Amino acid sequence: MPLVSGAIPNLINGVSQQPPSLRLPTQGDIQENGLSSVVRGLEKRPGTQHIAEVDSSFSDSSAFIHTIQRDEEEAYVAVLTNNSIKVFDLIGKYAPYHATNTTTAASGNEIPVYKNTNKDALTPTQTNYLTVLSGNNAQETFGSTTVADYTFILNRTKTVTRSTSEYSHRRPYEAYVYVAGGDFKSTYTVNVSFVKSGTTYKFTASAKTPDGVVKSNTTGAGTPAPSTTQLNNQEAAKTSNIAKSLATGSSGLTAGSNVITDLVITNALTHTNIRDATKWKVGTAYTADATEVAIGTEVDTFTVHYNTDENHIYIRSNSVDFDVTVSDGSGGTDITSFVGHKEVASFGKLPATLPQEAEWGYDGTNIEVDNDTNGFTIKVGGDTKEAQDDFYVYWNGKSWKETVKPRYTNVTDDEYKLKFNAETMPHQLRKAFDGDKVYFIFEQAPWKSRTVGDNDTNPFPSFTDFEINDVFFHRNRLGFLSDENVIFSEAGGFFNLFSTTTLTILDSEPIDVAVSNNQVSILRHAIPFNESLLIFSDLQQFKVSAGELLTPTSVSIDVSTNFEVDTRSKPVPAGRYVYFPFKRGSFSGVREYFLDISTETSDAQEVTAHVPEYIKGNIVQLASSSNEDILLALGNTDKKNLYVYKYFWSGSDKLQSSWSTWTFDGEVLSMSILGSDVFLLIKRSSKLYLEKLTLSTDPASLVMDDSQSVHLDRRVELKTGGLTSIPYADATGVQYILQTGKIITQSDVSAQLTLSKSVFAGIPFTFKYRVSEQVYKQNEVTVEIARLQIRNMSFNYSESGFFEVVVTPLPSSGRVARTNTFSGVIVGSTVLNKQTLQSGTFRVPVLSKSDNVIIEIQNNKHLPSRLQSAEYEGFLVVRSPRG
Repeated sequence: MPLVSGAIPNLINGVSQQPPSLRLPTQGDIQENGLSSVVRGLEKRPGTQHIAEVDSSFSDSSAFIHTIQRDEEEAYVAVLTNNSIKVFDLIGKYAPYHATNTTTAASGNEIPVYKNTNKDALTPTQTNYLTVLSGNNAQETFGSTTVADYTFILNRTKTVTRSTSEYSHRRPYEAYVYVAGGDFKSTYTVNVSFVKSGTTYKFTASAKTPDGVVKSNTTGAGTPAPSTTQLNNQEAAKTSNIAKSLATGSSGLTAGSNVITDLVITNALTHTNIRDATKWKVGTAYTADATEVAIGTEVDTFTVHYNTDENHIYIRSNSVDFDVTVSDGSGGTDITSFVGHKEVASFGKLPATLPQEAEWGYDGTNIEVDNDTNGFTIKVGGDTKEAQDDFYVYWNGKSWKETVKPRYTNVTDDEYKLKFNAETMPHQLRKAFDGDKVYFIFEQAPWKSRTVGDNDTNPFPSFTDFEINDVFFHRNRLGFLSDENVIFSEAGGFFNLFSTTTLTILDSEPIDVAVSNNQVSILRHAIPFNESLLIFSDLQQFKVSAGELLTPTSVSIDVSTNFEVDTRSKPVPAGRYVYFPFKRGSFSGVREYFLDISTETSDAQEVTAHVPEYIKGNIVQLASSSNEDILLALGNTDKKNLYVYKYFWSGSDKLQSSWSTWTFDGEVLSMSILGSDVFLLIKRSSKLYLEKLTLSTDPASLVMDDSQSVHLDRRVELKTGGLTSIPYADATGVQYILQTGKIITQSDVSAQLTLSKSVFAGIPFTFKYRVSEQVYKQNEVTVEIARLQIRNMSFNYSESGFFEVVVTPLPSSGRVARTNTFSGVIVGSTVLNKQTLQSGTFRVPVLSKSDNVIIEIQNNKHLPSRLQSAEYEGFLVVRSPRG
């Protein structure tokens, strides 16, 4: 029976569910409320620090938090619950605005949230967007991203709709006839037609110019001598006189006076004529007169306008869709028509100028000078087989400007709607100041309206009539996921999701692109990663990439990997990796997505392979910190537990992969990590609290005499000029720790504060680590036929104040458990009434067979404990030695 020894080099790799013979010696059976560190070893986790009571009568089962970091000196946390939003200061740079302005700047202050700069209280108009539907939770419902001072809040259950409050500008059915040139012996014809009940009715006006002869005209006789002048028909061929003749029925010329022969006018476009049904023709050859009974109502809507000395004739109807065709004796080069509700073949066909009233707006009845809506509008067509190259322009008095498709009746169809219903779009939370006092505004975001094009050339984004699944920021664009599409805002214009021109594709204009795949891939989450964008669906991962610039012509979406994802929880990036959850029966697992630089391929390794049944239920939220190399997972079954994954990479080698749990006395509803601080929303009974857990240096160590950390949950510092009592009344077992490390009673607190001493108050919690069953190995191979009888086990510790080692033989042995306590008190070196931290080795007797004993390290005090390594001594009995 030789005496043997074995070593556990460290205790930093958490728990393993593998058999003891397969697991690493650095892994254990249980780790609760511990923190594995490659620098400090296995230590008791930090306690939480009370920040604020969020709600005193909280009846919901979920909440969502989002951290907002302006810089190192300014950070806030937004807490979202059903129909409610609250903001709390995490650092205390500015005092919150209140009507009395008596609150000073401090961490934990609630920052008021208003609906506007008038500081009006929030109303259902704003908070209805924060509704959490029955059966949903807040983590699944809400999403968020912060860009500078603007935080965009998303409700994934809201269907995006178009607004019914803004439509494209109204225009009547209208046309201009433009007489561009005049010629002799030419007939200028204007045909106005419309269709009613399948029958076409036509009104024809014409004016024929005389010939171009020149004659002498002698006036007077006798003395003095008679006067002879030349007389011609040039005035009759003048464009303005031709237009006047067509529009009024008179050229204003006098035969024999200023012309030889006047124009011959037939059925001019006067109000009287065009509104006379009998002037309209019907029939196969348009020879029969129409009747008042047939079209009287329609023709009464027509108006003709002509300005003296102009060469334009304006025709409009408020309700009849008509057409205008023209002809002349020069093959159509001298007279043209522009029908606003039809189209012109090309931009070059438009007139260079129009009368002044062409820029006036239309209110549905009249065209008026003080109406500032768009003036005469016309569609410019392109390829007759393609609608995407058409565009609309309006006359602004000086030139043609691009615009949207107008309405010609008071229709409210979707194609004429210009903006989103802001109540269904992501809202914004923004910071504002009143003097040096800070407050926040939660409001509908100012999403821009469509200003050019129509549903073919400039459609609403593809998320319209669908829910938005995620909101994110990537390469100076605000992004959205919806169904199978990725949508980006205009570059630098986060509130604009429409093209600013349909004439060309600008690099800066919005992007709307769908994944190309042979199976349905509903896109759930987007993570900016490694200069590209990683998108997760339920079964696949996609990578959105582009060239130097992210533009509509350079963007591409490709399948990156094919892994199942539990999309209830949004994946989180951490340095070079992205972590995402997946389902494994009634448990959950986590994968680590990365880019293999050597092969330039993407992969995702499982980091829960050695704990396949550790995370119960579904993961509803992940949070990570690349500063601390930590990942936190929140499940939906036991919300009093957080699952903690600590990892450490040395180059391409992972030296640490540690899973453990943190337990709390309330339900953790949501979490967020900012730097080295973990922010938790914890529900206790009907109250909701915001607390902070600092993973780096404990702030209490800066106050404690021996620079020791204070491991209490819900911890507050009591001191003169600050808190003098705990700010919550629903706790039992509160401990009070003097800055010397001594535990005092509540009744002693006031006396210590009088002496300007600090006292930390909070709730103690228990750290527990169960050592794995020790197995004996030769050449890294377990000796299964050997009996290992452990005599004692030693634990190397540093800067520790307390821990216990509980040795529990299995019941079959008939022996009772023994507790071995390290109190931190060493004779000859410990000062009375002052707690000091010690380093050394603590040996405990075991005296049990290795597979017949449970060895646990526990710490239920406020004092720290750090375990570096362990080793055992024992007797080994080998039935038959190996050859």
